[in-house]
Amino acid sequence: MTMKNLFSIYKRMIRGNWGIYLSMFFFQFMVVFFSVFTTFLSKVLVDTLTHELDQAVYLEKAVIALLSGGNGASWLYDHTFILPIAVSASALSSASFLIARNFARAKAASKIFKTMQLEVFSRINAMEYASYKSQKEGDLIQTATRDLDLVRRFMMMQTSQMTYTLFVVTLGFVILLQISWKLTLASFAILPFFFVYSFFMIKQVRKKYRKSDDAEAVVVDALSQNLDGVRVVKAYNEENKEIEAFNEKLSIYGKHYRNHTLTSAMFYSSTDVFIFFARSFSLVFALIL
Repeated sequence: MTMKNLFSIYKRMIRGNWGIYLSMFFFQFMVVFFSVFTTFLSKVLVDTLTHELDQAVYLEKAVIALLSGGNGASWLYDHTFILPIAVSASALSSASFLIARNFARAKAASKIFKTMQLEVFSRINAMEYASYKSQKEGDLIQTATRDLDLVRRFMMMQTSQMTYTLFVVTLGFVILLQISWKLTLASFAILPFFFVYSFFMIKQVRKKYRKSDDAEAVVVDALSQNLDGVRVVKAYNEENKEIEAFNEKLSIYGKHYRNHTLTSAMFYSSTDVFIFFARSFSLVFALIL
């Protein structure tokens, strides 16, 4: 599938629901913003308690000016109670936007999934008889059930996760760059290796998923045919033969499914190792600085 076709499908599925769909990403950004801002306020609080606000950089100076109403660091030293209130307010704002994001995502998911179901049904219903007969029943059933659910999850959950990561990385990069460009480079030094690793590993995951998906379609097709012809099979006493044939298809599907699951598990768990290493490296580098 080309990117042009993907965007075309997106436009058809979201038609009439753009407002609620885009609001989900706006709330997502606000959740990330206030989460990062809460963490940064904690740093300002620590610097205030240790009387180190004179070492503040550009971004921290802007936050100090905002909290003190332009009165400067000396005012914060005398009114430290403002900082816990600001941290709490920022955390509550993040939680509020998180609830709004989840509500918008649930509402958008129900509407978009309804549109997707109607679209698939209308296309299957409009198929010519010759085209319908040339398709395997398992492929049609899988398209109308599992594949539809995969597309829905990608549009709602995985796209949301990708934008969340993008927002966190962007805001984190900007804040770290204001604090120390050396620490920024140390924190992001592992990313090129992570991207190269992910590029090759995701190919293996995709390859094994397609094999598992095709094998599942074969099983569904065989199951549908057996259910349709169960009386004929019993009449000719071919039940044992059909069971053996079905078990063979089922074992092939199980093999491909296990391979895909193991590869996916290895990929996603190994990414956690990269993240842990990046955090450890950044922490050690910050202690050295």
